[in-house]
Amino acid sequence: MNRLFQKFILLTLSAGMLWVTSGCASKALLTDTYAPDDVRITQVQLENSESLNPTILLMGDSQPSWRVIEKFYKKENVATWWQLAVPFYQVYWIGNGIIGGINYLRFYPDAGHQERVKLRTALEDAIQSDHPDAILHVGDMAGSDGRYAEHWDYFLDDFWFDHKLFREIPVLTTIGNHEWANDTTFGFPNYEAVTGTERFYTVEFRDAVLIVMDSNFLVDQWGLIPDDEQDALFNEWFVSEPGEEASWLEKQLDTYKDKAFKIISMHHPPVTFGWHEKDWYKENNGRELVSKRRRFLDTIRQGGVQLILSGHEHIYEHVEVHFDSDDDTAEPLHIAVVTGGTMTRQPPGENAIAEMQQKYDELSGLNAEPVLITDKSHYGILEITDEKMTVRVLEVKDDGAVVEMESFSIKSPGSQK
Repeated sequence: MNRLFQKFILLTLSAGMLWVTSGCASKALLTDTYAPDDVRITQVQLENSESLNPTILLMGDSQPSWRVIEKFYKKENVATWWQLAVPFYQVYWIGNGIIGGINYLRFYPDAGHQERVKLRTALEDAIQSDHPDAILHVGDMAGSDGRYAEHWDYFLDDFWFDHKLFREIPVLTTIGNHEWANDTTFGFPNYEAVTGTERFYTVEFRDAVLIVMDSNFLVDQWGLIPDDEQDALFNEWFVSEPGEEASWLEKQLDTYKDKAFKIISMHHPPVTFGWHEKDWYKENNGRELVSKRRRFLDTIRQGGVQLILSGHEHIYEHVEVHFDSDDDTAEPLHIAVVTGGTMTRQPPGENAIAEMQQKYDELSGLNAEPVLITDKSHYGILEITDEKMTVRVLEVKDDGAVVEMESFSIKSPGSQK
């Protein structure tokens, strides 16, 4: 190791010690710092939606990431081993590990700003060209932990303060896991301060209904809800026990049963081929999640839901789900994971995907087919007419150019032959 490299490491460690001792982020309420109108991103209202078949921009997972993960820990940072023989690359790589590691210990997310700005610019351009009626965010707006007011500042700095994006168009929001909304002392109050929306709500359109759900009651990643309470919340909001009062979701599906199109927005995709597929098998996330997932999917299948919009995976993913009870002509349930708001992840490989498919079949009786999985930065557009609803997904390139990656349509049940 040469002397220049030794000096770099020593200087970085010394600076890091100063940063660590200078204080860390602390849990706090946004309302202790800001007036409500200063941070409320839903000030533009969606009016007369019942008479509208809308065009909606889709985005998600716009929270910041960690330099130590993105530029040090990921396999692609070290997979090209010849680069390690170049002294400058060693300094860059290990420096990112040290600085990023220190910021991780201080709980300051420090990556993804450029990606968020690129997405914001693309969405601002889309508002001018596509004239959408609203934006739907599928969750994860705050930084790593929504209980920390500073972790909301990253989102507000890049999408709200001094920016026009959410000031020109109605915003519909979904709670993600990084909002930490199951914490009712800081997490949910901070989410409520920014969005002014409930955990569960519906938006009625002329030929469609959008059902927005807080999937943190179903997948409690942070272990904040006791198992018995989590079971009761599942019965109250998702699927009731036989003979009991209908759940909130069951009531919505009954109320809007005559709508041609039924869409659910929930942060955790119930069927996914991303890295978070394993969330459904972790006991710490909740009891009997595989069984609850199947009950939920059966309920929405019977209720006529054709599309689920989700986040969480930091990739774009389109999955078609066929049920063991389906006939050959049945339209599959489509799940679109639209999460290109910050630094994306490399999708699992073919062998891992095949193993997931087998697990869905054996444990849940589901034939899940990945149509497209990619780590390209993106956003989506949902277009609803009286005859069909169409999801278009557009890649946002590094130079800001926008190119369509995929488009798929779901016909109105009345127009299907």
